[in-house]
Amino acid sequence: RTNNNTKWVLMLLIAVTQAQQITIYDGTDGELGNGWQDWSWATVNLKDTSSVSLGNSYAASMVCNNYEAMYFHVQSGISAASISEISFYFVSATPLSVQLISDTASVGVAVTVSPSSSWTQEQIQISQFNLPSNSVTINGIWWQADTSSPSGFAYFDNITMIASAPPPVTPVNIVVDVNANRIATSPLIFGVNWANSSQLFDIKYPSNRWGGEGITRYAYDVDTANHASDWFFEDIAYTDTDVASLPFNSTADNFMSSSLSHGAVPVMTVPMIGFTPFDRVRRCGFSVAKYGAQQKTDPWDSDCGNGVLTNGQNIVDNDPADTSRVINETYVLDWISHMESQFGDQVNLFQLDNEPGLWDSIHRDVHPEPLTYDELWNKTMQYAGAIKKVRPNSIIFGPISWGWCSYYFSPADGCSDGKDRQDHGDVPLLQWYIQQIGLYKKQYGVQLVDVIDIHFYPQAANVQSTLEDPATVALRFRSTRGLWDPTYVDESWINKPIAILPQIQQWIDESCPGLLISMSEYNWGDDHIITGALAQIMVIGILSKNNAYLGTRWVAPVSGSIVEDAFLIFNNYDGKGAKVKGDSVSTVSDNIDESEGYSFFDQPNNTLYVVVINKLDTQMMINVDVSSLFAAGGTASVYSFSQNQPLVQQASIELSTSGVISQTLGGWAAVLYVIS
Repeated sequence: RTNNNTKWVLMLLIAVTQAQQITIYDGTDGELGNGWQDWSWATVNLKDTSSVSLGNSYAASMVCNNYEAMYFHVQSGISAASISEISFYFVSATPLSVQLISDTASVGVAVTVSPSSSWTQEQIQISQFNLPSNSVTINGIWWQADTSSPSGFAYFDNITMIASAPPPVTPVNIVVDVNANRIATSPLIFGVNWANSSQLFDIKYPSNRWGGEGITRYAYDVDTANHASDWFFEDIAYTDTDVASLPFNSTADNFMSSSLSHGAVPVMTVPMIGFTPFDRVRRCGFSVAKYGAQQKTDPWDSDCGNGVLTNGQNIVDNDPADTSRVINETYVLDWISHMESQFGDQVNLFQLDNEPGLWDSIHRDVHPEPLTYDELWNKTMQYAGAIKKVRPNSIIFGPISWGWCSYYFSPADGCSDGKDRQDHGDVPLLQWYIQQIGLYKKQYGVQLVDVIDIHFYPQAANVQSTLEDPATVALRFRSTRGLWDPTYVDESWINKPIAILPQIQQWIDESCPGLLISMSEYNWGDDHIITGALAQIMVIGILSKNNAYLGTRWVAPVSGSIVEDAFLIFNNYDGKGAKVKGDSVSTVSDNIDESEGYSFFDQPNNTLYVVVINKLDTQMMINVDVSSLFAAGGTASVYSFSQNQPLVQQASIELSTSGVISQTLGGWAAVLYVIS
């Protein structure tokens, strides 16, 4: 029994030792281990017997000449954060430069090792390489002879990477209080732009927006849109159309029909710019034949230019009638009447155009003059007033602001305080617009606009990219604070606090209580990156906490992508149509840089939904306190996804008797707890 116990203790010690180091080369067998390969450009012998150490049979030898190096490479790579030091034994009459490699390029600085005439252990701390980040992946290491002439041999043995001691685990504590900060959640915040039929079926998106720059000049009766500066100012007809039946069975009709048949509310953009195509013929806003040579032309139609002359000057004397007819509110009413003939009152959400603040750039072929305060409000009265007369219960969105500049300034002033703003009380454009809605309602008893709608695209570098380096990931997560945090200074050219959702709410409370808020375009990262999916969850949670009426991401994420899971976890978490619902309630994390949560209380069914994200790429322990509703314990159904795992149901978790869920989350992961 004593001998057996001793054997088990020794085996345990060996296992621990092995777990704490990665062997690259061991002279016992003269082989490279753990997937390492010899990529040397010096002459190297892994089974040299002329000089050995540690009682081993072999050593690795290198001919020292002409700055050549012994280079070992591993394809899978090792995170620098997991390594504390590089250790090896050596003999060399020549100084050596030790360099780490990431992929196939050197990284950090080389560390010089002094010559040694006898076997000596060298231990280089990872910090000595001065790596740009602890998250660098190490794929190789070389030992370079610091000599240009033949200088004998260098010998090596027992080359290892020593693992870093794991940091102490400090749990993140999240407290849910169903009695605090309770706000009714609109189901429309879980929506997207341009979801197709299969996406609507799979993800159960509750709202689906018909919008974008190409929809500003959509003509429903001929199913054609001018694509403005997005594509050479061309009228392009939709091709999947039964032309003989128009205006029935148009692309817009099919969009509305598909949305409604899958339970989604269509949000329809109606034109307010005053122009649409007049037929289905492909026409150019800036014909080369008519206006001269231009810097760029359509690769498939050399007569369609980009409206910029070869000398760099914009064409300014073009004729809008080249592509468009003049329309007014009557045209929009005719379209709404057509919608009603097809769908009754099921289509009732109308957006007043798309980003009017960009008309003079995106649609400069028909609206070259920058929008002013007065034009924006006059068009709102013209179009919204007409719609409200025939459809008083319609829900109208305006002014569809494109971004930060258009929250505060009119295009007539550029993106700074100017004459137009000063002539209107030096009040931010969006605030002034809300004031006009309130004044009109007070004077005429009609609220022309029901929802203040904005678009928000984070401006900080690479937030919307595919990059997931530590700095970009941290910035991607931080940048969501521009939606709600007045203490956060936007880390872009804006360089100011934004906190746009509470700011709009303040303006509403001051001038027109009862107005709603929506964000019908936004995007926080590529469809295929996990941190984009986690940021997407954060944005939905922020919308819920700020009483938003609608949120629609631009655009619906690609089917099967990781960002799609960020919507599934709310809209169809069990694959059978189960949705997160109820009131948004207080959910406070004691470390929001590492983990955040968002909770929803469905009081009629006494069900609590808690969504938690791990912002780190390493494991994390969380404690979620739900004792405000389940003080005596209970069971939580668990659904989660991570970088390498799509949304799946996990084993249920028992709450502690004090109402706490404790779980270790994988790196960059999201989890939904359903407790009832």
